[in-house]
Amino acid sequence: MPIKAEQTKHQVYVMRSNPKIGTKPHRAPMMLPSVELVYDTDNNSIDIVCSHDCDAEVTVYDGDGNIVAISDIKDTVFMPSLNCSSYNVTIEAEFWYGTAQIIR
Repeated sequence: MPIKAEQTKHQVYVMRSNPKIGTKPHRAPMMLPSVELVYDTDNNSIDIVCSHDCDAEVTVYDGDGNIVAISDIKDTVFMPSLNCSSYNVTIEAEFWYGTAQIIR
């Protein structure tokens, strides 16, 4: 779900998927964590809240597909102040990945 930058902080919807291995879906040994992204327009940052301790990497791309920021899921991601109208976010872990879009 895209968001617009009219307020200071916005929660961003993360679409999650399990990668398939062969013809059968790969089953993770535990429940997938819930992940929340909160975009702060004042600081141009993304706060990431994860329900479990997980090892995942967050990559933020600008509208042209260039990497803007890379961070661990446990950190706040600060993006350089660009004149981009949208960002695409991917979160990659060992057994799942998630995507989100931020529209400024």
